[in-house]
Amino acid sequence: MHRRQHPGQHPGQHPGQPSGERRRRGGVVAALAAAVLLLGGCDDDLAAGPLRTPAASPVGATPTGSPSASPAAATTSDGGCEHLPVAAVTAAFGEEMELVTAAPATCLFQSAAEPMATSLTLHVTQLSVDQDDYAQGTRELCESPATEVEAGEIAFACLTFVGPQGYVFADDASVLLDVATEAEPTTGVAIAAELLTAVLLP
Repeated sequence: MHRRQHPGQHPGQHPGQPSGERRRRGGVVAALAAAVLLLGGCDDDLAAGPLRTPAASPVGATPTGSPSASPAAATTSDGGCEHLPVAAVTAAFGEEMELVTAAPATCLFQSAAEPMATSLTLHVTQLSVDQDDYAQGTRELCESPATEVEAGEIAFACLTFVGPQGYVFADDASVLLDVATEAEPTTGVAIAAELLTAVLLP
């Protein structure tokens, strides 16, 4: 007795049993449905707006805000240098000199006419070593005979590798005068020696 074969049924396939081709089609349809669902979810996210990531600061950028102000140079109550009057500097250089900076340990004077060519810098140092040893070590830097000056406990001016300089020592403090001028080095040494007598020791 022969069993009637339904149209589209492969030999040996029971009625009602889906063929391999139908199973494959069903799998493709399921995959497409899943893909549609995924795309639908992505569309929802895109509809809400693009994803935003925090903007990175450029390399070397500094945080915004009020910049910290650098400390201003301390000055005396009248705005002058507490260790040397500007009038004495003007007299020693023989031209008008102006006070540019006045701080407790440093004063800078410059020529009113040629500030880049003529200047005087004063430095104050509190010594933590033996004063005589320090003065002797400083004297050894002289490249010219030292001009002895009657000021403080020890004072002299000479030409060093830096230029004309003057030193005065008293009460464990050292005051250095650095002279910059276009004149002859001997003139610079003479200016330093004259100003050592006008230095107001700390």
